[in-house]
Amino acid sequence: MLKLNKTILALELCESVIRAAVVARRGAGGYGVIECVEVPRGERDYADEAVVSAEDIAAVTARLGSKPGATVLVSHDVRTVHLGMDQNKLREMKPSQIQQALRWEAEAYSGVPAADSMVGYELPDGAGSRKQVEIPVAVFATGDYRELKQTLADCRLRLKRLYSDEAALPPAAAFGNGQADALVAGVEEWKTTVFTIRANGPTTCTTVPIGAESIKKYLAGEGSAEVEATLRESFEAVDIPAQTVLVSGPGGDDETVVGFIGLAADRKAKPLPIRCEAGTAVAGKAKFAVAIGAGLRELGFARSSRTIGISDAIPLSRQIRKRVHIFPVALAAVVLLGFLLAYLHIQHQESRCKGELSDVRSRLREIESIAKDIDGLKKRRARLEIQRKTIRGKTRFLTHGAGRELVLIESFLDALMELTPAEMQLSEISQDGENKYIITGEAMSLEPINKLATELQKQDWCAIAKASISTEDAGGRAVSKGSIEVTLARGAK
Repeated sequence: MLKLNKTILALELCESVIRAAVVARRGAGGYGVIECVEVPRGERDYADEAVVSAEDIAAVTARLGSKPGATVLVSHDVRTVHLGMDQNKLREMKPSQIQQALRWEAEAYSGVPAADSMVGYELPDGAGSRKQVEIPVAVFATGDYRELKQTLADCRLRLKRLYSDEAALPPAAAFGNGQADALVAGVEEWKTTVFTIRANGPTTCTTVPIGAESIKKYLAGEGSAEVEATLRESFEAVDIPAQTVLVSGPGGDDETVVGFIGLAADRKAKPLPIRCEAGTAVAGKAKFAVAIGAGLRELGFARSSRTIGISDAIPLSRQIRKRVHIFPVALAAVVLLGFLLAYLHIQHQESRCKGELSDVRSRLREIESIAKDIDGLKKRRARLEIQRKTIRGKTRFLTHGAGRELVLIESFLDALMELTPAEMQLSEISQDGENKYIITGEAMSLEPINKLATELQKQDWCAIAKASISTEDAGGRAVSKGSIEVTLARGAK
């Protein structure tokens, strides 16, 4: 079941600071920013230390009022390359095949060996009849990703995906601007990304190595004379009728930088507005646009919006394929168990019927010997008739009713396979009594186990589903182990 209300922590790893934003999705389409913080990074030796230290992450979480466990990262070390591919071939390839092909193709442009890299990609919308399409590909070293993931795990955070700043900026601009078409300049410390957002077309993007620091030096008369000319060329290459350029990043919170961007773009310029959860724009938050955009991408309902993010998560379809041989064996075992129980029940009923038949015959002999007691004979015949109807009803149940028990068990197993969350791993299904089953499993949090119990309780055939959960420490990670006691409703269809 899709969870409508959700929050996520988004972290942007900059050279000197870490910017964090807690982004929320409320209902089917409402998004909001709960809080934003900026924390300076500690001194580090790039040759020895990790991409980010656990101390830096702990300093961020200590400043946050809300602490969702799910986390996305934005790193400026993620390299983005644009590769052309044949659209007809793309239609014939599976997502995993596309990812592998792009990983090897991007090696020549990113400088990261394909054997030691992870990639994310985003297929363009509305490619139309074009034979060749351009695909943005994000590339990151596998070793660095695992180091980031372990660092977050040490701080009790779960890394969902790693995004590039180029992928994170467009969602933030669309969220802040609230219009169909927009021209945005993401001015970071050392670079500026000029991109457009269109309702009925692809997003275009140009990056130049001129950031807020270069612009400030140029305005102070210390920088290169090429700063203004280079930025002007970037804006002249943009074909969009927008009259205003929205400035995000650290430059968006500096009036002199915003004014200079407007001069270079020959348009009005203003900081990118960031709306808080209440829906109002908050000043001084443009520098958090990258972190907010990453959170918005992760919270989007469309899976295609998240494929540009880098992740080592195994797709659910692949997990099912790895374990598909277990399900037929388990189903066959349950069916055989059902047949065995039905056979034992029939044997019991047959033995009982034979005993009752012996009693009836004994009574009949007694009735035949007492010919004078007619009234007693009539009463006994009436009792025998009632017993005969009871036996007929039981025989009818054994003939036609046992199948419903199997249907009930099959409904239970089918629902269990469909409703089990991807985050929960089932360990055992056992029977405790005639219509009671115990499901055991484990997950990284309490939520998947409670969610499965809630979904089972909603089924017509379920009388009650009760979850018992305990949390254990497994290698520095909290693992939730639990069992769900499911009682089947025998009258359900």
